[in-house]
Amino acid sequence: MAIRLPEASDLPGVTDPPLTVAVDTNGRFYFRSQIIKESELRLQLRKAVRETREPLALVLMADKSVSYEILMRLYVLASETGIKQILLPVRTPSASARTSAER
Repeated sequence: MAIRLPEASDLPGVTDPPLTVAVDTNGRFYFRSQIIKESELRLQLRKAVRETREPLALVLMADKSVSYEILMRLYVLASETGIKQILLPVRTPSASARTSAER
């Protein structure tokens, strides 16, 4: 699975123990390195929340081409399972891209 993250800089990190869900360019969900259906993902996230004493964070590793609608569906799904912190990671711009932008 190849995920092309969008670029950004100077953003905060995760404070709670993280779970990761990936979404590829075709909108397929991955959890624990396996393709998973949305209904099964809901069950797995609920199970993780039940089994953990600390609050969990969900890191949504979404390809930059994934629609906002899919991201919001995952956000709502995670919120409904009890996950309070949901983050969209980005990659930092490369040094050459920053130098070009500054010119």
